[in-house]
Amino acid sequence: MVWRGVPVVNTVRDKITVVERFALEAALALDPVSAVELSELTGLPPQAVMPLLERLLSTGSLDADESGTAYTPTAATPEVLAGNTLTTIETATANFAFLPFTDELIVLPSPLEQWAARLGTRTVQQAFRLPLPDSWAQWRRYDVINRHLADDTAIQRPDTLYRAIEAEDDDPVGSTCPVFAAERVTVTDVEGDRVVSLRFRSGVDAERKSSPKRTVGASLAGVDLLVDSWLDMVDAVCRDELMPLLWRAASGDSDDPPEDLDVVRETSGGFTLWLPEKSVNRLLELGTPLLGPRGIKVGDEEAEIEATVRFRPQPDDEAAVAGFTIDRATALFETDPDAGMADAIDRAAAEYSLSRYSAHYPETETVRERMWRMRRYEAVYLMRAGDDFDYS
Repeated sequence: MVWRGVPVVNTVRDKITVVERFALEAALALDPVSAVELSELTGLPPQAVMPLLERLLSTGSLDADESGTAYTPTAATPEVLAGNTLTTIETATANFAFLPFTDELIVLPSPLEQWAARLGTRTVQQAFRLPLPDSWAQWRRYDVINRHLADDTAIQRPDTLYRAIEAEDDDPVGSTCPVFAAERVTVTDVEGDRVVSLRFRSGVDAERKSSPKRTVGASLAGVDLLVDSWLDMVDAVCRDELMPLLWRAASGDSDDPPEDLDVVRETSGGFTLWLPEKSVNRLLELGTPLLGPRGIKVGDEEAEIEATVRFRPQPDDEAAVAGFTIDRATALFETDPDAGMADAIDRAAAEYSLSRYSAHYPETETVRERMWRMRRYEAVYLMRAGDDFDYS
């Protein structure tokens, strides 16, 4: 929901002037002090003293009696003097975006960002309307806004924003919320904050030449509850009953994963599968690459998330480490075949801290067989060129 032009109260803090400080201290000392006394003490004409007193009255720094001629300090007077600031109130308007599904309120800049201004227009049309719980019917928009402002949970809230103004004609939140479809959503970390970047799908026929901009981009920070609701789908992959699906999607293996497979979610959309010897040997048999990321998709009726899966050998399993050394040696040899396969194996073993004296240290022929199984035929020809094509 995008709420435009909501009446609000802003607080503006200014440093007090020397004359204002004198007036407040005089009120504390004399209690009360009159305008005439202030005029005599400061040497200012009465027409200059009255605006000064009216400003102090409007900020709650002074109080006046019924006659309006005697001014007394208030509970806020010592605080104003200690902080050397006056807080004034002014009315204005502000724009908000509200997400009922996660109960998150975003304070939008003025003028509205392009994406917010176009929601609900011909450019970006609603996909459908989501029913809201019956309890929402009692809330009006200023209720929602002021609740978040009081709890200090409004996202991107300016320091000056104090509260929304209650209005008789203020519309209730309603029984439904518009839903807008996004064709792509990415979540990135920017200086410790998660930022959601998305592109809303256009409601305009993309085939029409006269069609305006077909998508509208948006960037949001601080909508952590919304992001968490999406990432719950990724967390679900780690459940025991779904582990076979993750293993098959990442490995291409039709069999169930080994019982000692260790899965760790490293990032918002990434997993590391720490493989024991049995799993490594199975992937070697299948010809599945051990190195590099591979992608899977996780989805439900609301969203589809692309997750990254990486294989790693369990560090204390030398046989598993040796399998990764084989694939790394293959990559190193293809990069620099002139250095020879033995050199590639030594460098790969050093990267994985595999001892030269380990019983699992790969042999040249083992790496060659692996390259052939992975259809790295050109690399195999280069490796055997000295034997197969030496006609001297």
